[in-house]
Amino acid sequence: MKFLVALFISVLFTASVYSQDSLGQKTGKLDFLHQIDDQKWKIQLPIWIPGLRGEFAYAAISVLPEEEEKDIIGRLNKEIGVTFYFIGDIQYTPNKWLFSFNGFYTSLASDLIFENIDKVKFLVAIEGAILRGVSGYQVFKKENPSTFFNAEIHPFIGFRYVDLNIYSQKTTILDIRPAWFEPLIGIHADVSHKRWFFSGEADVGGFSINNHWSTYVSIESNYRFNKLIGAGFGWTYLSFNYNENYEARYLDLNIALSGPVVNVNFNF
Repeated sequence: MKFLVALFISVLFTASVYSQDSLGQKTGKLDFLHQIDDQKWKIQLPIWIPGLRGEFAYAAISVLPEEEEKDIIGRLNKEIGVTFYFIGDIQYTPNKWLFSFNGFYTSLASDLIFENIDKVKFLVAIEGAILRGVSGYQVFKKENPSTFFNAEIHPFIGFRYVDLNIYSQKTTILDIRPAWFEPLIGIHADVSHKRWFFSGEADVGGFSINNHWSTYVSIESNYRFNKLIGAGFGWTYLSFNYNENYEARYLDLNIALSGPVVNVNFNF
């Protein structure tokens, strides 16, 4: 995680130095904005650090709120801590179309402790990847080139793929690897003014197919240093439910992730 943060800061610093000449010009410093309509590709290198909340039940193993009755696994002794590393976010917008693919890898803090009814404690880890791809078409556009204003809306359809590995460390009490695809539908909106670019996105997936539901909401703002490089920050929320038999045992998994996102992006 420290390496990724250091890399992000280094890239952001490089972008600032690279663009300082154009930022310092008193005339023509926004001329590059007339050229960005020709740019079809956007590649973001984001880092998302969310908090995690949820419920888990698998066969006789469960995590429950402290005030409720305990099963074999009594409760989570410590607040869940989670670190997320984004794989990346790629967007392609030819004509009125929008194609986007993003994903990230997660590793849950290794000091996650469970305690069973006999007061036996063991560590649990969660690793996994969540991938998402969408395709949309522009249904609204308003622009004013003289003021560098632009607004667009793209409804979209797509898929989400979740692949998790939930296991107990140094014991064989728990080791499961649920994975699933689910369809989704949503909307993407962009608003830009001069160097500032704002975007929002929301989708709903699963539609109760095999008792799967998911919700995704993201908002962010980006500042363009020049035609190529920008940087931004925002907030992302993701929740998903998995309720079905896994290896002949019923798995009930409800997870909600929410937290800030920072990114550096390249446009061409």
